[in-house]
Amino acid sequence: MMVNKPTKASRRPLVFLGVGAANTLLDFAFYTILTLTILKGQDSIALAGFVSGTFALLCAFIAHSMITWRGSSIGKGTILRFFLFTGFGMWVIRPLLLSFFIHFTSVYHFAYNLSTSLGLPFSYEFVTNTGAFGFMVVIILSYNYFVYDRFVFKKRT
Repeated sequence: MMVNKPTKASRRPLVFLGVGAANTLLDFAFYTILTLTILKGQDSIALAGFVSGTFALLCAFIAHSMITWRGSSIGKGTILRFFLFTGFGMWVIRPLLLSFFIHFTSVYHFAYNLSTSLGLPFSYEFVTNTGAFGFMVVIILSYNYFVYDRFVFKKRT
């Protein structure tokens, strides 16, 4: 019985998730530091997402061009498309999603009460900020994969 070896294109979604998860963890750490120190409160969550997202955008371009879409033609057009599409996601969609998801108070109260009953040392503010970030990430990662695969990274030259 002959088994077909997976192609780079068929592994790409998994590689994207791995690279995206690492970049998201870096982004989340920066976002958490901002929301718990400098940009505290619900009114500042969109700005914290904007700042940490901008940092994540730079890291994502480097990582995805070197790992996920390695071998693709990376030129000025690729860089421009990446920053336009990712920038729209980071600077428009992301703050809107964070501002929307921060109001899921019943979900966050439940999560906070659960974490407290388990003896976890998380503040309610941390739980709400983390929850909003988590919901936002699911949508943004889906958007990013779609636009990167279809519009940003061209096939090999």
